[in-house]
Amino acid sequence: ARRKQAVNDAQTAFVRLTYCTRRYATISITDEVGEYILTAFLTDFLRLLSGTDPQVRIVNGANTRYLSGDSFLRKDYDQLNREDPGWQAASAGTPTNWYLKEDADAGLTLGMYPAPNFATGDVWDWIITYVARPSTLSGDSNEPFTVGGTVPTQLDQYHQGLVHYAAAMLEPLRKNYSGVQRQMQLFNGYVAQYYQHRSADQPQQVTMARQYYRSGASDRPMDPRRWP
Repeated sequence: ARRKQAVNDAQTAFVRLTYCTRRYATISITDEVGEYILTAFLTDFLRLLSGTDPQVRIVNGANTRYLSGDSFLRKDYDQLNREDPGWQAASAGTPTNWYLKEDADAGLTLGMYPAPNFATGDVWDWIITYVARPSTLSGDSNEPFTVGGTVPTQLDQYHQGLVHYAAAMLEPLRKNYSGVQRQMQLFNGYVAQYYQHRSADQPQQVTMARQYYRSGASDRPMDPRRWP
């Protein structure tokens, strides 16, 4: 039982360090509703993937448009309170910002400001990239990093790293503290290999995360649903 638990703990640790179980999901948006509790829609939700912002897809018949990038920037919940007091009561319109609100009672909430105001025929969805919690390993036929019943075979090469982490958790039972360090070094080597492989696949050019010139332009039209 201890060995099985140690391997499951190793799987959790590897995912926490590498975000290797990324998933793409859509969440339906309701007219004039701005907040959505992520764990209520995504049962395996662990966290949003760092470096990726949620988008909003708006479909009306054959036409599709998106709210993303500079037209849909993130702001902290407290920042909105400071910059736009009473923003929660603002009339619905075209959202310009998204935010995360963490509540110990409700969970992690993804919100948009202002709340959406649908045109006739509109269908809105959140499009998010998140880190999923893998299924717990319980039997001999289970494979690590299984998410939604799918086994990501591209992660097979890192399975041995979980064994080293599990060994590091169990060696203290034998008072073998030097063994703990040795096994953890081997595990960290697999984590480093994962990052190296990911880095090799990434673009090599450095780019700005935000287009300041574009965001500073004043040519964006007023939202007809909220003005005057």
